[in-house]
Amino acid sequence: MNDIRDVMDLRMSIEPPIAGIAARRCSVELVKELSQILARQDDKSAAYNEKLQATTDFHRAIASAAGNKRAERLLSTYFDETTRIYYLFSRAASYVGSPNDIRAHQEILEAISAQDAPRAQQAMIDHLQESNDALLRMLH
Repeated sequence: MNDIRDVMDLRMSIEPPIAGIAARRCSVELVKELSQILARQDDKSAAYNEKLQATTDFHRAIASAAGNKRAERLLSTYFDETTRIYYLFSRAASYVGSPNDIRAHQEILEAISAQDAPRAQQAMIDHLQESNDALLRMLH
């Protein structure tokens, strides 16, 4: 449980500012990429591992768009750890691709698309907090 909290705390401190930077650097290509990833995540016929991969890809694409290679590498490690958690604790799997998860990613995408850095940052904070809370509830 402490490891999960540690990873999520680190993601919370790094990802929201990265989402803000990605919003300021938004391009048509980024919006298209994030939209395609979100469609994969929301595909009702997709297998769980495909939805989980799409979830991770969504966050990786935002980190990459920010253009900070060090942050991207660091976050990549945390994304891998989060993915492992979802595989190790099957009860936590229900959050991946859930309406709340999709809605949060849609809000992040809309903020980035609008190049609204404060909104993107807040949307990422809200999403990480919600997913962290859901994960911890499912593990208790």
